[in-house]
Amino acid sequence: MRRFEVANASWSKEHCRWVTKECELPVNPFIGRPLILTPSKFLRRIPVATPDGFWTWAWSTMSDELRGDLTFDIARNVERRQKAKLARENPDVAALYLKDLEDQPKPPYPIDDDPDMLVHWYEAGASMAEKSPLTFVPQGETDFERFIETTVECFRHSIEDQDGWQILWGEKSGREERISQALFRSSVIHYCRANDIDLSGESDAGRGPVDFKFSRGWSARALVEIKLVRSHKFWDGVLAQLPQYQVAEEVKRGFYVAVAYTDDELSPRVREKVEKAAKIASDASGAKITAVLIDARKKESASKARNTDLSNQLHRDSSAGGEDAESERSEDAQES
Repeated sequence: MRRFEVANASWSKEHCRWVTKECELPVNPFIGRPLILTPSKFLRRIPVATPDGFWTWAWSTMSDELRGDLTFDIARNVERRQKAKLARENPDVAALYLKDLEDQPKPPYPIDDDPDMLVHWYEAGASMAEKSPLTFVPQGETDFERFIETTVECFRHSIEDQDGWQILWGEKSGREERISQALFRSSVIHYCRANDIDLSGESDAGRGPVDFKFSRGWSARALVEIKLVRSHKFWDGVLAQLPQYQVAEEVKRGFYVAVAYTDDELSPRVREKVEKAAKIASDASGAKITAVLIDARKKESASKARNTDLSNQLHRDSSAGGEDAESERSEDAQES
C-alpha cells in the first residue's frame, strides 16, 4: 500500500465540486500506478450503439414510419454502411434507440464465467504456452523467422490438439476475433520474453494497426495478422491489409492466421483458396506471406473419439485372418 494523490476523490458540499485527496491504495506491481478496487456487482458491459443494433430496434419498433420515410422494406438485407447512413439521416429515431439502450437492464458481468474473456484471457494464454514450450533459442535472422513460425505452430497445436478451442467458444458459437487475438498475445508473449524478442500488439503500421509485430533489431522483424474466416473482411485481410502493413513497415515476413469455426470454413476449397490468396499477395507485394488455417471447431473428448476408417480396417483384417485360419484347419483335417 502507498499514498497517492487522487483527482476527484471526494465531493465538497461546501464548494459544490470534486476535490483531490491523498489516499492509501494498493499498487499495480507492473507499472507502479495505484489500483482502485471496485465491487464486482458494479462491473457491467458498456452499452454499445451499433448500426446493426439500430437496425434491429428500428425494424421491431418503428418499421411503419421508416418504411414510409425510406421508401423500401427495411427487413431486406442491407449493408452495414447503409444502416449507419440511415441512422445519421434519422437523428430523431437514432435518439430514441439510444434512450432505449440506456433504459435496458444491465446485470453485473459474470466474472467467474467470463463469457467475453475479459478477465481470464492472460492466464488462459499462459497455460497454453506452458503446455507447448519452445525447444530452441533464435540466434540469427534465419532462426528468427523459424521462431515466429514455431510460435504460430504452437498456437495452432494448442487450439487444435490441447483443448485450446474451448476457450474460443461461447455457449452456442465461436467467440469474436478479439478473443483469438488476446489469446494469441497472452500465449506467445512468454516465448518472446524468454528469448528477448519484442512483441507489439495493435502496432500502427502507417496504414492502420496491424495485430502483432515481432522484432529483434531492424533486420529481424515479422508481422502476424489474425482473422476469423467468417469475417466479412477476411479476404481483404490477406490480399490487401497485411501486404500494405508490410510495405509500410518495410517488413518482408508476414503470417496470416485464419481461425475457422465450422466445417465449411475448414473445407479443402477454403484452405486452397487461402493459400492461393497468400501466394498472390506475396507475388504482388514482393513480401513473403504464409497463410495458416487453424481448426477451432468443437471437438469430442478423447474417450469418445473414433476413427471409423481404422476401425473398419481392423475388423476387415481380423475377419480375413479368421477365414484363413479356418481354411488351414479344414485342409489339415482333410489330409489326416
